[in-house]
Amino acid sequence: MKFNEKFARKIEKENGRVEYQKLTDHIFGVSDFTEEFVNKFFLKNSGKILGLLHDLGKYSDEFQERIRGKNIKVDHSTAGAVVCDDLENEFKNNKKVEWLLYKIFKYAIIGHHSGLLNYGTKIDSEGTITARLNKRDGELCDFSDWKNEININDIRQLKFNEEVLKFFENNFSIQMLIRFLFSSLVDGDRLDAQKFSEGEKSIVSSKKLMSLNEMLNVFNTFMESKKLDGKDNPINLIRSKIFNDCVNKACGDRGFYSLCVPTGGGKTLSSLGFALNHAKKNGHDRIIYSLPFTSIIEQNAKVYSDIFGEENVLEHHCNFNFSNEIGENEYTDKQLKYRLATENWDMPLIVTTNVQLFESIYSNKPSSVRKLHNIYNSVIILDEAQVIPNEYLKPCIKALEELVKNYCCTVLICTATQPEFEKNGLIKNFDVIEIIDDTYKLFDDLKRVEGKFIGKQSVKDVCEKMNSYKQVLTIVNTKKHAKEIFENLSESEGNFHLSTNMYPNHRKEIIKTIKERLKNGEECRVVSTQLIEAGVDVDFPVVFRSIAGIDSIVQAAGRCNREGKRENSIVYVFKPDEQSYLGLGYLKLTSQIGEGIINKFDDILSIEAISKYFLELFNNTTHRQDKHSILDMIDKHKKTEINYDFEKISSEFKFIDNIGVQIIIPIGEGEKLLNSLKYSEKGIKSILRKLNGFSINIPNYVLRQLIKDDYIYRISDDIFALKNLQMYDYKLGFDKDKLESYEYII
Repeated sequence: MKFNEKFARKIEKENGRVEYQKLTDHIFGVSDFTEEFVNKFFLKNSGKILGLLHDLGKYSDEFQERIRGKNIKVDHSTAGAVVCDDLENEFKNNKKVEWLLYKIFKYAIIGHHSGLLNYGTKIDSEGTITARLNKRDGELCDFSDWKNEININDIRQLKFNEEVLKFFENNFSIQMLIRFLFSSLVDGDRLDAQKFSEGEKSIVSSKKLMSLNEMLNVFNTFMESKKLDGKDNPINLIRSKIFNDCVNKACGDRGFYSLCVPTGGGKTLSSLGFALNHAKKNGHDRIIYSLPFTSIIEQNAKVYSDIFGEENVLEHHCNFNFSNEIGENEYTDKQLKYRLATENWDMPLIVTTNVQLFESIYSNKPSSVRKLHNIYNSVIILDEAQVIPNEYLKPCIKALEELVKNYCCTVLICTATQPEFEKNGLIKNFDVIEIIDDTYKLFDDLKRVEGKFIGKQSVKDVCEKMNSYKQVLTIVNTKKHAKEIFENLSESEGNFHLSTNMYPNHRKEIIKTIKERLKNGEECRVVSTQLIEAGVDVDFPVVFRSIAGIDSIVQAAGRCNREGKRENSIVYVFKPDEQSYLGLGYLKLTSQIGEGIINKFDDILSIEAISKYFLELFNNTTHRQDKHSILDMIDKHKKTEINYDFEKISSEFKFIDNIGVQIIIPIGEGEKLLNSLKYSEKGIKSILRKLNGFSINIPNYVLRQLIKDDYIYRISDDIFALKNLQMYDYKLGFDKDKLESYEYII
């Protein structure tokens, strides 16, 4: 059946009426969006052509029958790639270099719904770009009507120039360009669809928000008032100098910068001061503040929201999303803005996780990659940079180098330790500009704690030492070790335990109580895994730390005498008397290297000791800094082949392995949320995200035992709820002895 009027999509209104979007309206709408995005970083007309070609398959009669209600499956994304394939061959035969452009377009067009595919080989029958192109002979529906509505000359207007040569220098640059083009097309497609289905108000642009220059003015006013309210004690004076150094160095050009400041030196505000002033000087569009842990993100996002207003700050991590299941009429304007912003990062200031940042770069999924094009021309603050997983270190650094080289970004590496990526051969193509001219002096000036190694200590030894202090913190590597020390402390209402056996909201309650008791001078003895080192601002007079990497020991020291109110505070480092307490794998390795450094240096918290630790760590782990061979996969073929395994790379690049199963603990608000889940038809994902605050992860072997004992029940394929609440202890959290072999996870 032939159709005179072609449609792209339809929506059903509440009154039952069906509204259709004309195919030409959609194609030209997407083309306009994509052209706007791509013109910022690449060849003029590239984005326009991607938009014009992306949905050519919808010109087939079969698709038009489907959109009008016929229950058939139609491939509509291969058609545009077929046109690109023909143009690639034509230009190649005529020895015109533009063939390269049409080849890279095929990735974005075929993948704009399902994701970036592996290119594959001619013998592939399914699952690759080549396999999809092979369908043109017989399997692909006739879509030739597109020529009646789109001028073929409009898709041939590409002219290679010297400015784009930099994107084709090597495989890494080519595949990153494909990702940016793909991101631009996906965002353009989703925006046009959203505009049609939800109306103009759903398309919120950052142009309507506070600009970075306006934010700088607000920030300067805030810092002046903070200066007036502050006390001129030695630490505040040092923090003020750090801030001034950041502002002064911000006048430099785009590139790599390093801010190495000890814990408590005011990095959160100083780094933002650098970013805002640097953005003004270089015309950056946005600031992306990336951190390793959600606990720090929530803390920093609140600081920034208090300064600029929460409408100008996007807090984006796994627990802060809006569900697509909410009906369009249920969103407030603010929620519409946030939902869109979490999808495409069109906001002036974004506070996010390393997981969101780097998996956006290496993922093949449209939902993850959609925001990538908005990283262009950003200032990226990479805080606690030493925590980037060692097995992904080289791919992460390589991606940052590419963003600086070809996408007008600046990267500020912030750390309380000094991994020295450039000195240790990880940043190879750029000089890293140090913001603090004399880091050694700064560390000496901010030194508030001595580190002392006290040798082997049993659980009993550690407990005796802790019992002798009114306020004390002990940090260990494993949950088993933390549990045993806690259970052997003298009985007191001031004893507290922290580990990931406790659900996040429970931990927040305990941390709040700990802070109150510390402030009031009450008895407070805490045993924790290393989770307390992740941005938890507590201040103990004395800290014990099980031997670990020097960076972890420095972080532990940051929980001791934080404000410098005591003259002499000590972090006592000890070696557990049982080998299993060190942890497994990488944690055990860093502990062994840390012990070696401790034996060589009198001052184990000195910048010399830290520098030597990272040198030995990187030398010992060179072979595993790209453990999953991400860079090798990218470089597998000659660059002229433009053949990349995007799907395979995405499956291998996972910051957080799915090493456990989620168990919801239905206590208090968690129980109410779980009950509401049973009766909700909309917003289910939103409820599940809130339930993350009442969830823990357990390994599969424990899950099997809990199912056998009928202690849990299933909510979905991979989410369960605890039925037997006696398994959850208020002081220890989920208390299952079989978790012991899982103890190296915090």
